[in-house]
Parts: sequence; C-alpha cells; structure tokens
Amino acid sequence: MSKFKTTLVVAALSSTVAFGGAMAAKSTSTHNDNVRYGVAFNYNSALDSSYGAGVVAKNHVFEAGVDVGIVRTSDTDEHSTAYLLNGYFGVRQALRSHVYASVGVMGGYAFLSDIGSFHTAGNSTYANRHPYDLGAYVGLAYEPNNNVQFFARIMPVNYGKDVDNTDVVQFFMSGQAGVAYFF
Repeated sequence: MSKFKTTLVVAALSSTVAFGGAMAAKSTSTHNDNVRYGVAFNYNSALDSSYGAGVVAKNHVFEAGVDVGIVRTSDTDEHSTAYLLNGYFGVRQALRSHVYASVGVMGGYAFLSDIGSFHTAGNSTYANRHPYDLGAYVGLAYEPNNNVQFFARIMPVNYGKDVDNTDVVQFFMSGQAGVAYFF
C-alpha cells in the first residue's frame, strides 16, 4: 500500500476514534445502562453483497453485532459459495428522541468454496483465499419503540484483500442497512 493510502487510512481511523471518544464522554448516567440483546436482518455490501442474519447488543452508549451470510454464484455448470462473517463494535449517542448516531469499527471475513476450473487462478484456488475488509464506520439508527431498530452504517474508508488476494482501499463503498428486534 502506498504511503498516501496508509496515511489516509490512519487519519480516517484516528479521527473516528477521537470522535467516538468525544461521543462516549458526553453520555450521562440518566439513561438505562442495561445491555439489550436481539436479532438483526440486514443487507451488507462489504466483501460480496449479501443478506445476513445475526445477533446484536446495545445500550445507550454502545452497539455491537455479528452476522452471517451466504452468497452462491453460478456460471453454467460451475459454482462457488461464499460464507460471510461480519461484525461491528461502536459507541452511540442520542441525537433526538428515537434517533441515534454511532461510530465504530466494522469488518468482514469470507470463507470460499469452489467447484469448477474457472475458480482456479495459478496454483491456488479461490477456496484457499480468504478475503476480508476492516474499517471505521458511521451509522444512524431510528428506534420507533423499545424493541425495533432500523439502522444504516457506512465505512467512509476501509482496507482489505479481495478474492484475487490484492490489497484494496475503498471509500464509501461498504456498509450495511437493516432492521433489528431487541428482547
């Protein structure tokens, strides 16, 4: 990765951490500190665009979640499957009643399986490669009641490796949107 890209990634991550620290410092103890757990269903555009399901947790100052997705591609008689694991952890701050902003770290990892020769590149098949991405995110959530949350998160900059095992730096290209139900 070039020095410019490295500097850009470090600057983006450090500014996100600084902003997140400022958000966490503003929080007050008048809110409910109990952690709530739930399930989420989302569309994730990181790595290989997919729909996913997972478990989530939140209180008034933090949010976290892990989800899984499966993408199956076919080309005539050859096909491949990507098993995706995505996660995030961040801090959140109420903007208005029922509306929250958040910042944090989000990433994904893919396990690939393949059948057929068109998935072979040199001496290595795509099944031996493990694409990933990692970056800071900013998010917005709307919670019409105590149990339902509509959310969107986007990574302004993220770094990773693609299925060709090349370094990738993307700007505003990865994120997720969905709905969560908290128990």
